[in-house]
Amino acid sequence: MNSTAITSLGSNAALAADFDSLIDDWQKILVSDCPTSFDVEPGKKVLAREYKSACKSPIVDQAQQLVAGYTDDESAVITNGLPLVVFGDHTRVFKFVDFPFVIGAGGTKLLKPIPELDPKLPVSGIRYLTRTAPSQNPQPRQTF
Repeated sequence: MNSTAITSLGSNAALAADFDSLIDDWQKILVSDCPTSFDVEPGKKVLAREYKSACKSPIVDQAQQLVAGYTDDESAVITNGLPLVVFGDHTRVFKFVDFPFVIGAGGTKLLKPIPELDPKLPVSGIRYLTRTAPSQNPQPRQTF
């Protein structure tokens, strides 16, 4: 255990030893291994010009808001594999989606959280890393 962790636990050496034994038993998973790519059939993506303001199925794309529009195209609705993470590769927006939806076209990628973790944990980790990592874009747009 590093000296910072020992200091934060105070002078209680027994507590520090208990903490050491606890984290030794933890499963270690890299953040990059937590979500996996989730492929969607090409015909399931809806173009922005086809979005409607009021229909049955919500469309989630890389825009700031969670739902960017709606469609009546029931064949495009994603119901399998939920929950999913929607990632905008142009906007760098991450969205946790746990309801049936249609994916918007144009730079929108889907990621599937691994079953060993709470499905929201990888999203939180990725958001933290993108906020703290150096960037070409000084003001990344992210929906939290």
